[in-house]
Amino acid sequence: MKKILSVMLIGMMVFAMFGCGSEKSPTDVAKEYMEACKSSDAAIWASDGIDSEGSDSMGMGDEMQKKLHDLMLDFDYTIDNEKIDGDSATVDVTVKTYNLGEAFSDALKKYFEEALPMAFAGASQEELEEAATKAFAEAFEDAGEEKSFEKTVTVSLTKGDDGWELPALDQDLDFADAMSGGTVNAVQDFAEGLSSGLGELGQ
Repeated sequence: MKKILSVMLIGMMVFAMFGCGSEKSPTDVAKEYMEACKSSDAAIWASDGIDSEGSDSMGMGDEMQKKLHDLMLDFDYTIDNEKIDGDSATVDVTVKTYNLGEAFSDALKKYFEEALPMAFAGASQEELEEAATKAFAEAFEDAGEEKSFEKTVTVSLTKGDDGWELPALDQDLDFADAMSGGTVNAVQDFAEGLSSGLGELGQ
């Protein structure tokens, strides 16, 4: 389960400052960043878990990795509402993509409905992992039919010696949620629900 979630979140991990020349506006900088995100060769999408070649370093099948990779790269966006105040600026980035958060929730529900009886029946770890992979594969296949998720995030920029700069956004959970099609919030809701359920069992 953690492996699948990690792959979905890899696209949101950005590890360096993103800067531009002084002649470029905050909107220009944000657009270049989003275009870099859309590139399957962009370094910001690469990690030891997934790359543009669809490697299986996280133990997932190539087909599953490629499906997730393609869905995450295939997003639309608009940038507007630029506001500049001295050396600070903001722009609104609206992302339209596939509802991967809903797919994640649906897959978890289906997996637990199937896995719990299997576990009680003595299923092996391999069999449980296969059930999880199947549940997620089917959910993501359905999610890829329509870009039904849309979210607007306000992004802040600062003006440095070389012009407007867009800081790394890997710690911006709101932006990560937009780019992942609602997956971040879905994961948080699942974790909170699981924690609450375990708490009730412990009482």
